[in-house]
Amino acid sequence: MGLFGNKKKRLELPDLPEPPTFPEIQEVRSSFGQSAIPNLPPSLQYNQPSEPEEENYNYEPEEEHNAYDYGIGKQTKRSNEPIFVRIEKINQIMDTIEDINGKIKVLSATLLNLREIRKKEADEIARWEKEIIEIKNKITEIDGKLFKK
Repeated sequence: MGLFGNKKKRLELPDLPEPPTFPEIQEVRSSFGQSAIPNLPPSLQYNQPSEPEEENYNYEPEEEHNAYDYGIGKQTKRSNEPIFVRIEKINQIMDTIEDINGKIKVLSATLLNLREIRKKEADEIARWEKEIIEIKNKITEIDGKLFKK
C-alpha cells in the first residue's frame, strides 16, 4: 500500500448566507437623541489636580558611584617577591604544624601518665586510710580489754 494513494474526496460545503445590512451611522446617531454629554452637578464634579511644581522636587543625584568605588575592576598590587619564597613560607608553616602536632602528642601522653599516677596515689591513700581505721579499731579494742579488767 502506497503512502500517497487512496486520497479522500472533499465534500462540498453549502454557500454562506449573505450578511445582514446595518443602518447608516447618521440614522443610529439620530435615534440616540442628545449628542452632547450633560453637565454634572457641582457636588459630583471632579477637580483635576494642577501640575506639580518643579521646585518641590529634587532630581539631583546625591553621589555618583563608579564601579571602581565598589572594588570592581581594581587590580591588586603584585609583589616583587619570587614565588619560591612563598613556597618556603608554606614549607615553614607545614614544619611548624608538624612540631605543634608532635608537642600535642607528648602533652597527651604526659597527661595520661599524670592521670595514672593520680589514680595510683588515690588507691594508695585509700589503702592507708583503711589501714589507719584498722589500727584505730585495734587500739580501741586493746584499750577496752585493758581498762575492763
